[in-house]
Amino acid sequence: MSQDLQTKSDSDISISTSPRVLTCPDTNTCYLKLNPTTSLCTGRTASLPPTWSSFIHPEGQRYYYCDGLKLRVVTEENMDDPHVATAVSFCVKWIEDTLWQRNIELPDSAELFLQLEDTQENSCSYYFVDHASRTEFWIDKMDTESLDMDPVVSASHLNLALEKLYWTHVEFFPMHLESRLPKEIVDSIIDVFSHGQADRMSSDSSTFPYTTDQCAQLLVLLNSRQGHNLNGYTICFVARLWNAICHHRFTSYYGQDVAQLDREQAMLPSDTPDHHWLTTACDWMLWNMPSFHIEKLNKLFVDNQVYVDQWCLVISACLSGWSSTLSRVRYSF
Repeated sequence: MSQDLQTKSDSDISISTSPRVLTCPDTNTCYLKLNPTTSLCTGRTASLPPTWSSFIHPEGQRYYYCDGLKLRVVTEENMDDPHVATAVSFCVKWIEDTLWQRNIELPDSAELFLQLEDTQENSCSYYFVDHASRTEFWIDKMDTESLDMDPVVSASHLNLALEKLYWTHVEFFPMHLESRLPKEIVDSIIDVFSHGQADRMSSDSSTFPYTTDQCAQLLVLLNSRQGHNLNGYTICFVARLWNAICHHRFTSYYGQDVAQLDREQAMLPSDTPDHHWLTTACDWMLWNMPSFHIEKLNKLFVDNQVYVDQWCLVISACLSGWSSTLSRVRYSF
């Protein structure tokens, strides 16, 4: 005989252990049937294909992971839908067959991301990541132009771009990686931000993308996780920081023959034509103010990039100057 668990207050929810029904205590009573083989938490559900599990990103996005015999697969496609699961399985099988036909042996640390294409049936987009080498790769020949990457100057420069893509993948799909990433990723990022903070404090033209205060706040957060086992939440924000660092290293030509050591140092040729005659005419009419502001803007916008904190300082100074000028004008009248 089933036993009902009833709380003392009639207004509370009562749960009957036999029918697995949740009764909501209001006038519009609702019922939620709980299938004993289905979990409301992340993990295996009855509707998922074998070897597949579902996970929820810290920001709420659900994704699915397959730890199969041949390939580890990550996708955001709804694997609870049988039709979608069939299409994904078809694409995974096609990639497995392609690997076999081309005699390509993947490392054990490789992982496949797969996304179905809406425009064509049985078509998908994909990439692989390698957690050991921290890179993204494909089984087809690719080039930076087709991948919409910025120009690279060397193989090591390209590796920085691919590592950035790798950390983007980890940031988006962190929850199944708790036992696959080393704790050293936290120690290393602490070293990077410690140096970045010191560089910002000791240099007026540091290229580090975070301010001194931002570094201090992030270091407090990172130090609190140092030495702990990595969970999906920690992996997510650490991957986001590594993504930013890799992007900074790529744009500053970190490790290349000529690296950007000063944020006002241009690394790319300028494609903006100079109109000296126009500037000269405007300077003559406006007491050289156009040249003054153009010089400031040129120092801010280097290689199509701008440091937000420096931009805010310049704009604040301009607003303060304009406000002071307007005050003097009003006073004179």
